[in-house]
Amino acid sequence: MIKILHLILIVFTICSCVKEPIGPINNAPKSENTAVYILCEGLWGMNNASLAKYSFSEDNIYNNFYENINNGLKLGDLANDLVIHKTLGYIAVSSSGTIEVFDISTGENKGRIIFPSKGEPRRIVIINDSIGYVTRLTSHSISKFNPTTLEILSDDIQVGPAPEGITSIDGKVLIINSGYGDYLANYPKASTISVIDINSDTEIKSIPTGTNPIEILYNQNRHSFYVAYLNLPSLRERYDSLGGIIEYDANSYEIIRHWRCNPRSLVISQSGDSLLFLNDNDVALIELNISKTDIKRIIANPNKNEIWYCLNYSSDNASIWIGNAKNYVVAGELIIYTSPSAYNIYRKFAVGVNPNKIVFYSIE
Repeated sequence: MIKILHLILIVFTICSCVKEPIGPINNAPKSENTAVYILCEGLWGMNNASLAKYSFSEDNIYNNFYENINNGLKLGDLANDLVIHKTLGYIAVSSSGTIEVFDISTGENKGRIIFPSKGEPRRIVIINDSIGYVTRLTSHSISKFNPTTLEILSDDIQVGPAPEGITSIDGKVLIINSGYGDYLANYPKASTISVIDINSDTEIKSIPTGTNPIEILYNQNRHSFYVAYLNLPSLRERYDSLGGIIEYDANSYEIIRHWRCNPRSLVISQSGDSLLFLNDNDVALIELNISKTDIKRIIANPNKNEIWYCLNYSSDNASIWIGNAKNYVVAGELIIYTSPSAYNIYRKFAVGVNPNKIVFYSIE
């Protein structure tokens, strides 16, 4: 629903008022070396993206954590990604055209990258202390930035139409060009993977992939990567509208395996032997160490009218964490399942609108 609304209005100029960062206040939990962040994208045009923090020590959640810590500083309009590099978190805020940077222990704002042309920052990958990239959905490009100085190094590296997911492998950056469903499906390089050399920032290879790809995930243990694709909404009444997950060899870029499904929110287990994801509103699992393996449903959504929107997995206790967007327009929910033998609900917490990313962090 969010993508359809966004598609209808994409031709309009989005004017988002972004406040300058100001100092922290003390009405939030103490600094913690281990916790969980839940990013909530909010609604398009409403400037209501938010960040919640779950405290293990208190078994409690703090909504609007970032705003409360930073004296009312808002994230902006449509927060689409959160990645952590060392002690800092980086949030891509699409309609506001920014990357928000904060200290993951305290939540304190550490700066902001503002893209002059906006271009909708979508997904982030951090290579090292001096190189990071972000996909730019509506400018059909990626931008290179310095994660330490927050300087934009290159604002317009062209790839394919509507790039979304991004990852890095062996000195290369891999970007999936979605084509944004039906909207740009016939454009050159739609439904491809652009392989960018980090040293030259040039595309060295373009690889066909599933139609309307949305996510790409690298499995370092198996040296393979996975692309989740949705196919075209215009085909939804036909069998071939089914999307899927494609497994690629990270050396040759050749396809290893292919599963048909409706995937979202791919997660690799710590061992690299399992791939977890949301499939048709349920939690599913693929055992990667079995050559011919089927998709297993491990948790069924008890209310199909509520949309499970994101997923993560804790290897510490085999718990599964789900962001429930409900109907996309009301406050969402964090659901924690424990006990892998049966997967029972441990806790539920109210969070912001459209929880789309759950990120664990631990500072040594």
